[in-house]
Amino acid sequence: MTKIWLTLVTWVICASAAGAQDYIETNGPLSDDDFYRLVACAAPPGQRCRDAIVRWSPRAARNITIGITRIDDSFPRRNARLIQTALTTAGQEIAALNAGVAFTTTNTRPDIRVLLMDHPQNTRLRGTGIPGLDGNFIEAARFQIWWNGDRHITRGVIVITPHIRPSDIRSMVLEEMTQSLGLMTDIRNPTYANSSIFSQDSNAITRLQGQDAMAVRRHYQS
Repeated sequence: MTKIWLTLVTWVICASAAGAQDYIETNGPLSDDDFYRLVACAAPPGQRCRDAIVRWSPRAARNITIGITRIDDSFPRRNARLIQTALTTAGQEIAALNAGVAFTTTNTRPDIRVLLMDHPQNTRLRGTGIPGLDGNFIEAARFQIWWNGDRHITRGVIVITPHIRPSDIRSMVLEEMTQSLGLMTDIRNPTYANSSIFSQDSNAITRLQGQDAMAVRRHYQS
């Protein structure tokens, strides 16, 4: 199943977009080094990084707050409840890796705001009220983070439209939260279709195992 959301990263210090391609195609199993560099800096196997390596500071990573700060009146209430539950479940999954990263859910000025908007699919965003976000293209959902000159992530936002199937929500939320750690590039490779949260062609993964777990630990323990 093809994923229907996009990942975009924006430099605050120069207000330009990075990571125009949100996945890289490969074939066969990748080494740990190649897998990590692909998801962390958009490096094709054996090639240089295309994007900056960014992460939350060690102090901030120990308590990243995330929460729903907007629910439009017509947004499906069932989906909203499932998304709220998935935020907690995904946070627990990430914390279980013992990588020095933990999420706390809160609706009061979270580091990562989640907007549940009744917004048309495959259009330009409008009405978010967030500078640098309106005017960007959205399919069914969109993720965006900002970082400072030290390449430390400072804040993020996830916009979700009503076009996400309930059965895909748990996997989608886990992927977006994992990518909010700075692991922002997906992989298109049949080998990883049913084994990696970073697979471009699957919404089935709800656990961080194998090379997914390795990538998170390496990003925050190296």
